[in-house]
Amino acid sequence: MENKVELSIVVPIYKVEKYLDRCVKSIISQMDMHLEIILVDDGSPDRCPFICDEYADKYDNIKVIHKKNGGLADAVKAGTLIASGKHIAYVDSDDWLEDGWYSIIKSILTKHPDIDTIMYGFQRVTNDVVEMTEKYPLLEEGYYDESSIEKVKATYMRPGGIGPTRWNKIYSKEIALKCIEYYDTNISIGEDMVFSAIATDLMKNTYIIKKNFVNYYINDGSMTQHFNEKYKTSFDSLFLSLKKYFDGAPILYYINYINMRTMVNAVGKSDLNNKSQYLKVIFNDEEIHDRLKKVDKKYLDLSNRILLDMMLKIQTKFLLVISYIYRKVK
Repeated sequence: MENKVELSIVVPIYKVEKYLDRCVKSIISQMDMHLEIILVDDGSPDRCPFICDEYADKYDNIKVIHKKNGGLADAVKAGTLIASGKHIAYVDSDDWLEDGWYSIIKSILTKHPDIDTIMYGFQRVTNDVVEMTEKYPLLEEGYYDESSIEKVKATYMRPGGIGPTRWNKIYSKEIALKCIEYYDTNISIGEDMVFSAIATDLMKNTYIIKKNFVNYYINDGSMTQHFNEKYKTSFDSLFLSLKKYFDGAPILYYINYINMRTMVNAVGKSDLNNKSQYLKVIFNDEEIHDRLKKVDKKYLDLSNRILLDMMLKIQTKFLLVISYIYRKVK
């Protein structure tokens, strides 16, 4: 590599002062002159802005953006737009990277300087206990070119394949900029599906690393762990954003089905008084019902075909029972 920034790491930050040092230090410990860190303070009301400035004062290749709170999607977009690197990675501010991540990434970027994406595994950590690991069991480790990339794309949002997450992948800057063209800052839950779905469609090559480099921290206060009314509005906005890119492609309706399945699970875990009635209102919505009718069942295994059928028939009590059993088994 020449003496220039090759990789930018964008870290969106909001109310994480307890975890921010752990995150940033896990990157700094591997940093060299070819890597820059962009800390995006999304109007955080705690000490995060001060912590960000301390790091920027100490390290030349750390940039800080202080902005009015606009949500996660807006923070990701702001960091992406000022990135200097030819490639961009994203790390959530309550997560942290394992040692050895950058040395392997750097060797891949040296060998494949024009690579579109690099993907690596993660482990879910709750209360300092590793609960789950994910290392692409459907795929072999290594480089996939144009002759083999469709094998990777076919696993998108399939168990054991490419997940919808943004933070365990590296993207070419060209692809990252294209993805944020479709970002809607009203998406507060699942915004990385816009990123991952479009990037998967655009990529012509990738490198799969079957190592867990991201520690995905489950924060009990995290919005994605507790149900709130933003699920429906976020999933609606997400659908409309993806529709601008995919038009009426089958993947659009498959992603929407997955989000409705997530909605059922979130309602099931919630403290809502009448969960079944709440879901009935959702699935009686004419627009949502129409989207579900357009799901191509070839994307679904038998269990998901049954769930889809229950959604279409608005059998909400059965859906809640199945989601409960799934959580207990999992």
